[in-house]
Amino acid sequence: MKRKALVVNIVVLGGLLLLALGLLAIHAVPPKRAPGAKLDLPPVLAGLRLEEVVTGRAAVEEINRLHGRPVISDSGVIAQYGGELGKATVWITRARSPLQATWLLWRMNRRMRRGIQVFSAPQQLEMEGRVVFVTEGLGQKHFYYQSGALILWLAAPPYVADGALRELLRRFP
Repeated sequence: MKRKALVVNIVVLGGLLLLALGLLAIHAVPPKRAPGAKLDLPPVLAGLRLEEVVTGRAAVEEINRLHGRPVISDSGVIAQYGGELGKATVWITRARSPLQATWLLWRMNRRMRRGIQVFSAPQQLEMEGRVVFVTEGLGQKHFYYQSGALILWLAAPPYVADGALRELLRRFP
């Protein structure tokens, strides 16, 4: 009898997990762009000018190097911004689907919470109706969040970081 109850509980929990994943996939913000489309990066971000863009395989390789392991991504973009107010970088990876992007974001967040020497523990906040994670390190404020199948990471000087994030959230909701 106990074994039958255990099997029923496992089946029910598995069904609930599938339901939750399905709801995440349905309610994830759909990408505004086709999977292979070029990203529409802002030419100016919080007063900083777009100075350099790395795309495709070169961007994914650099993102992999920063993580110390391969990330699951079809494509990537690294955008460098600069000006009198300092320098900011936006890293964007594109997953195969919004559901995979959700999984990648939460996997990254779980690893960040375990502790990475150069970053503070990430804190979850809501901005512009989106869940965003914020951490600090290397003299900058860092935000990361999901937009459809995209995962975006922003690193910016603390005095322009919030404004830069708001602009990114409007561009990539």
